[in-house]
Amino acid sequence: MRDSKIGIIVPKGNVFEYKDWIGSNNDMVEAFALKNNIKITDDFTFPSGSMFWFKPVVFKQLYKNIDFTVFNTENGQLDGTMAHSIERIFGLLCHANGYNLVE
Repeated sequence: MRDSKIGIIVPKGNVFEYKDWIGSNNDMVEAFALKNNIKITDDFTFPSGSMFWFKPVVFKQLYKNIDFTVFNTENGQLDGTMAHSIERIFGLLCHANGYNLVE
């Protein structure tokens, strides 16, 4: 984490391509990006499973702009919930702020 270019370190095998795994999270991710003036590109990756190490500066925008009271009740959904969207937003913010996400 001393490397100034790395924002997130993910356990091996838990990095996924956004373009392949957007699923039914598109509307929530796009709304967040629009609110934060972030352009979504298809070339960013995200940490699957939300277990990772990160530099706190990467998530400043998330903390300031997410209403954590609107999380869906988890009923075994595989996609399309606020939690799944935030999983992708982690990667979006990492890349949008000029950091790399690495295994």
